[in-house]
Amino acid sequence: MPGGGQPGSEQNNPEPVLKRASKPARTSQSSSAAESLNDSRGISRVAFEALGIGAAPVTLLGALAFYFGWVRTNSLYSYFGIDTSVLGFSTQDYLMRSADALFVPFGTVLLALLISLRVHWLIRRWVDQGRFHQLLHWGVRVGLATGAVLFTFGLVSVFRPLPFRVHFLFPSLSLGIGIVILAYASYLHGWNEDSEDKPSSSHGGSQDKPSSSHQRFVVSVTLVSMLVVLCLYWAASDYARALGRGRAHQLARQLATEPTGAVLYSKEQLHIQAPGVQEIQLDNGGSGYRFRYEGLRLLIRSSGKYFLVPALWSPTVGVAILVPDNESVRLEFTREVR
Repeated sequence: MPGGGQPGSEQNNPEPVLKRASKPARTSQSSSAAESLNDSRGISRVAFEALGIGAAPVTLLGALAFYFGWVRTNSLYSYFGIDTSVLGFSTQDYLMRSADALFVPFGTVLLALLISLRVHWLIRRWVDQGRFHQLLHWGVRVGLATGAVLFTFGLVSVFRPLPFRVHFLFPSLSLGIGIVILAYASYLHGWNEDSEDKPSSSHGGSQDKPSSSHQRFVVSVTLVSMLVVLCLYWAASDYARALGRGRAHQLARQLATEPTGAVLYSKEQLHIQAPGVQEIQLDNGGSGYRFRYEGLRLLIRSSGKYFLVPALWSPTVGVAILVPDNESVRLEFTREVR
């Protein structure tokens, strides 16, 4: 029947409609899977980039810690006449000895950055609000003059000592601080002029001027930052050297009053001639050690060697004694009862 065939055809052929309806679902599923795969790849790429960015400062910090640890250690033991190459310290030894040499410089720099940012935000607010215009104008002049004087002193001290007595950190810090003050005062001068000329230049002007000004600003900041980093490196090296020498002076003062002494027994005569050191010849009672040396202090043991100094050590007549840690010698530590 024609009338019944039409409904029958609609009932018997539902599959094409279902197939056409299911295609968008499969497409949406595949697209969502691709998006999730791209997101996971993007997250992995960002994670690896973050690890790479974070690894560079850690490597740089490790290199700085090694260098400053070496400077501190070399300054300390050279005071006693010992070269650091004889000590045989490892990289880990220098890193462990760099903690006090890095804590004060890095802490001071971070604190100075925090204070500088706070001052910069305050000055920027004043300039944007047009407040204290005359005070800022005079402050820029004073900053330029002060920065020029400090920069001149620091630059002269690079080539020869200053004619007057200054702190040991003054040459390096005056050069770095002078550069910072000069750069920031010039920046404030230009910023203040731009804020004043902004209403008059809003009706016209080239579109390339902001881009070129930004490029000059980036280049200037980069060069100033590099110069300041070099000055900070110089100052931190001087601080580590002075810290090691201060530790050496403190250790030398403690030698005479240190209650723990070292008694050295040797199979052979060592001919130690140092102030306060006594050589006593012993009867060979089967031990094999024929000589005893008293009046010594242990400075350090490193790389299978004992480094001894006399209890009455002084920079003028003091000596350092290197004794191998083997069966030919024996070291005893005694504590004096006071």
